[in-house]
Amino acid sequence: MHGSFEKRLAVALVFLLCLSSCKTSSRPGEEAGKRFAEIYTTLGRADDRVNEGDYRDSLELYQRALIEIEEISDALPAWKPDYVAYKRKECVDKMERAVARLGPQEQEKLKAQNIYLRAVESLQKEDVEDALAKLKKALEVYPGFLDAQWMVGNAYERLGDPDRAIAAYKKACEIDPSSPLPHQSMGELYEGMGKYNDALDEFKKAIQADPGNVAPFIYSSWVYINIGELEEALAVSRKALEIDPDNKVIHNNIGLIYQKMEKFDQAAAAYKRAILEDHKYISPYQNLGLVYGLQGRYAESIDQYKQVLELDPKNAAAHFNIGINYKRLRKKLLARYHLEQAARCYGYDTDDGKKAQEKIEELNSPDTDLIIQGPYDRSG
Repeated sequence: MHGSFEKRLAVALVFLLCLSSCKTSSRPGEEAGKRFAEIYTTLGRADDRVNEGDYRDSLELYQRALIEIEEISDALPAWKPDYVAYKRKECVDKMERAVARLGPQEQEKLKAQNIYLRAVESLQKEDVEDALAKLKKALEVYPGFLDAQWMVGNAYERLGDPDRAIAAYKKACEIDPSSPLPHQSMGELYEGMGKYNDALDEFKKAIQADPGNVAPFIYSSWVYINIGELEEALAVSRKALEIDPDNKVIHNNIGLIYQKMEKFDQAAAAYKRAILEDHKYISPYQNLGLVYGLQGRYAESIDQYKQVLELDPKNAAAHFNIGINYKRLRKKLLARYHLEQAARCYGYDTDDGKKAQEKIEELNSPDTDLIIQGPYDRSG
């Protein structure tokens, strides 16, 4: 090794001291100098990796240094442009030498990774077709690229082609049968398609692959709720709590399960725990308001929906349910106001907006049975 990381760190610190003592330095120059001192340290670590024969890790460090150089160039374009260009060229040259020392398979992986990163940029720009073409090209270069294969499935999902998405996820499973991600993605997709048994099978495989990942437990509980297997949903949710006892979504789900079981006190306790974990999480406020309404505790129900409006003033369902509860309390002016707000927020021509307008018309008629809206599992 041609010098230790500690030695290079010392050089960087000396550079900083010299810079701070220089009377002619401007503040932008001092900032750039400090950042270049950090770059020297990163380059030194990369050089050490090369000397150790770890070329792939060195490439990541060189790439990080190059990004930092470009950030300085963008932020301070007038600061020593020749020096910045020199360090940029030095970094690129070292990267090229490191690449040349990789084996053929490693070079293929690196090339595929670069194509994959460009595909990710296309996805961020919502250019899914372009991203898909790049992902396929990355897989041509390196067919065993798990992340690229998984993202092909994700791209097909975005394009509304579930069959091709599932086929892509299955190929990802073939690349790495121990990876939980493609199984979880297939489970979510099957659930959205209403193929609940297939969804549960995939979530079980995801759990088997990574028992410490709480997500497939949560998704499984939603499926069990949808198919009415509430005891199974509760059992899965309790297992999820063993992994993450403070998870707000799990507590909200448990409240939803108890609510469907008509165990309202237990449901309310679970919703309150979800709120305790995150005071800005809307769903448990909505659901607690619904439970109080079902128990005839209309004023308390209104208080919960008002909490929803504190977080989301245009929440149409909250306005609607407040209006219904005021109607039950015979406070028709307040009921009318919130139902009008609900119609406006929903949109007067939507089905829910029309329903709110119907309830306004009913305010001058004898009371009828009123159904409030909810419950809520995933939103908020």
